[in-house]
Amino acid sequence: MTQVHLETLNELGVAQYDDRSKQVKPTDATYPLTRQIRWITTECYTPAEDSSELK
Repeated sequence: MTQVHLETLNELGVAQYDDRSKQVKPTDATYPLTRQIRWITTECYTPAEDSSELK
């Protein structure tokens, strides 16, 4: 199975991906991107309705 997203992250400099060893390593851009993703996830999070309350 080909991990296309890993190649894309590598090309963007967000992660370092070695196709031969199949290892992924962080870069200087990884941490800031992680913070941004967490912020977006938190801001856009909408809890699912508790199905037990609907019964």
